[in-house]
Amino acid sequence: MKLGILTGAWKRYGIFDIFCQSIARYRDTLEIIPLCVGSDPKIKNMCQEHDIIYKYHPNRPLSSKFQFGLYHLRKYNPDYVLMLGSDDIVCDKFLDRYIEEFDKGTDFIGVTDCYFYDTNLAKLFYWDGYTNHRKGESSGAGRCFSTKLLNKLQWMLWDCRINGGLDGCMSKRLSKFAYSQTIFNCLDEDMILLDIKDHNNISKIKTYGKILECNTILLNRYFNEGTISPNT
Repeated sequence: MKLGILTGAWKRYGIFDIFCQSIARYRDTLEIIPLCVGSDPKIKNMCQEHDIIYKYHPNRPLSSKFQFGLYHLRKYNPDYVLMLGSDDIVCDKFLDRYIEEFDKGTDFIGVTDCYFYDTNLAKLFYWDGYTNHRKGESSGAGRCFSTKLLNKLQWMLWDCRINGGLDGCMSKRLSKFAYSQTIFNCLDEDMILLDIKDHNNISKIKTYGKILECNTILLNRYFNEGTISPNT
């Protein structure tokens, strides 16, 4: 079973280093093919240091940047492709639950909720998912696709050229196809998808609406102490 991991990066080197370090932990669990799309020489060097495939593409439009990476990832024949931001890390149980779905042959896997860590405030927040017309929809980070589903989509997750709203654009495209899916709730499953934010993030925490502040000690349940620190 080969898992492709698609991400895109631009600057935020401290946070990207945390992402790169997490990749090493994922390799202990399954065979992974991590691919990063970027336009930053320092990001390229960091990828090379951590055995992450690097592909150059201009940072905008973002949809084209990620679509470009997906097309290249296809060449490595992954069984599944997991979407993670270069500021996203997941715990071991998260991977275990996804692997269970891989074994079942589930086409689409995702999570409805996630945690945010604000490096400027040194605070942890929990977001319990969409509450509007998108209630129950998976978050963009953590979306995972079987090769079978990607073949249906002709490996095109975005049929638009945009710099924002990529998750919604993807969801509209997915709605045109039939597929099996499992969408987890991290809180119910006692697992975590952590999005690490700083002042350079495209999407700010406040744009997610209602969020709950949590004790940062919670991070020690899922990650080694010191994995995430203020002013990363």
